[in-house]
Amino acid sequence: MKYNKFLNIAAIILACASLNCFAADNTVVENSEYKPLMSWPVEATDKVTIKGTPEVTESQMVAYINANTPTTKLNCSVEELVHHYYQEGAIEGIRSDIALCQAIKETGWFCYGGTVVPEQNNYCGLGTTSATVKGHYFETPQLGVRAHLQHLLVYAQKEAPVQELIDPRYQLVIERHPDFYGNMKYWTDLNGRWAVPGKHYGEEILLLWEQAKNGDHNVGLLDEVKKKAAMNEKSYDAWYELAKLASNHAQYKDAVKAYDKAIALDPKKENAYMELASLYNDWGRDSKAIDVYDSLLKVNPLNKDAIRGKAYELAFLGKNRPAIIMYSQVLRMDANDTLALYNRGNLLKKLGKVEEGQKDLDLLKELQTKKDL
Repeated sequence: MKYNKFLNIAAIILACASLNCFAADNTVVENSEYKPLMSWPVEATDKVTIKGTPEVTESQMVAYINANTPTTKLNCSVEELVHHYYQEGAIEGIRSDIALCQAIKETGWFCYGGTVVPEQNNYCGLGTTSATVKGHYFETPQLGVRAHLQHLLVYAQKEAPVQELIDPRYQLVIERHPDFYGNMKYWTDLNGRWAVPGKHYGEEILLLWEQAKNGDHNVGLLDEVKKKAAMNEKSYDAWYELAKLASNHAQYKDAVKAYDKAIALDPKKENAYMELASLYNDWGRDSKAIDVYDSLLKVNPLNKDAIRGKAYELAFLGKNRPAIIMYSQVLRMDANDTLALYNRGNLLKKLGKVEEGQKDLDLLKELQTKKDL
């Protein structure tokens, strides 16, 4: 799977892992475990583990970072930082290349500008619990890298780190979140756990990793694309390009502005609405996502993806009755829509309409059984 499409298939793998929609005997989850799904789970064939060996070489990662970050604010060279990740990662069995991509995401390509400052040597936001709390400081870049990797380990395994523990929040995870301790095997398992809301946190990291693997060394140069859009202010394509680039780098404000410009220039481009709504969802702005879906449905009232997307947002916000109405509309368009059956069935049961809801879930089981044969 190409992670540059993750905004359109949000949280498929995480949903499958955390909700376990069908148990080994193909029984639908109990209603008490229900959470609305945005997309129906698929075979988990492309899960990427936190532990393992890197696929991207040190030199490739150095080239990737340098191409995207002309001026870093590190306390060492890019080459030294990358080497620390690979050296420390090899000791602990962590995928160094993907851990680096997480650091890229957390620090804004090592340019910072947020709560954490470069002097902290804190590459993953350890202890940064709010906009006013800077978090932990580490004496050297290498120790900052070690703390980052040790914090990944507390999620990925129950065995203690090989090296002396310096992660100040390692024990806090064990004490406060025993359900997380050692149970987060995949990068997408970090969604909503490492960062809040962080609905697609893992996918965003894996997107960067895909770009590094593919030698895509120009995607981070937003300034150039911004200038291009400014110079071609009436060009839908220029603003859409900027919107895609900014959203791929989780630069949400820039992406929203660019999508708004693109949509204003060509209101009939339905994919731009869908991507903007997904971006709002990823950002945790669910009411904004609903507004975008409503705008798209004015353009095309029969856009099933928009109806289904709005239904999910309503369900996520606890507006169950309106969500059921929207899912029913989807099912009138496609009676075998697995996502709509699952969500409507559980929402009906949640409202006490157990028999009606069970009909949806029974049909879903039947469809899934046929698919598996």
